[in-house]
Formats: sequence, structure tokens, C-alpha cells
Amino acid sequence: MNRLSAILRSVSGDRIVLKATVIYGDNGPQKTLDSYRADGAETVFDYADRIRFTDAEFAAALDGNGWGMEDRPVKMGMAYRYILKRNAQIAYAASAASAEQVERWAQRKVMREIAIANEMDAELAGI
Repeated sequence: MNRLSAILRSVSGDRIVLKATVIYGDNGPQKTLDSYRADGAETVFDYADRIRFTDAEFAAALDGNGWGMEDRPVKMGMAYRYILKRNAQIAYAASAASAEQVERWAQRKVMREIAIANEMDAELAGI
């Protein structure tokens, strides 16, 4: 049993919020659990006690302890908040894009489509 599983097992309520720092390097994202809030109290880890985890460890801890993440992670600077619910489906992985990132990608796609339409209009006007 890893430390993340132990935390999830110790929660008596039906919600927990994990706050993790995500640093992107040459070997991909590195996730470190900084703190969590559950049962009306927040637990903040000392720097040396923070918990590193991978997507696979995160998914296994959720699945093995009856927790799920129905909503996308919330990005706050270099940190992400993972809002977990007991007996919920696992809809997103730890590395899932935040809602803000998905919205930004959709906006960029629309802007590209508008630019292409404008170019086509200009070409047709020149004919």
C-alpha cells in the first residue's frame, strides 16, 4: 500500500481535494502531492514529506479505495487541484487537461477557422 492509498483509506467523508505540484521536464510531468483537504481539515506536508506519484499510481489508488474523479483537474499556477468523490467514476486521469486548457484549445481552433474563412473570402473577392 502506498502513501496515497493510505490517505484515501483514512478519509471518513465522501470528498477529498488533493493539491499537487506538476513540473514538466525532459522525462514528462512530475507530480508531487503537497496537501489535501478532507473531513473539514487541511493537511499540508513538509517539503521532505511530499508524495511523488505517477498517473498509474494515482489511478490505482483511486480504483483500489473506491474513489473517482468526475471533474477535470483545476489548474492553479504550477499546482493542480484534484477533487475526488467516493464511489464516483474515474472520468479523468491525473494528467488530464484542465477545463481552462480545453477552453483555450477550443478558442484557438475557432480562431484558426475564422482566419481560414477570412483568407478564402479575400481570395474570392480578388477573383
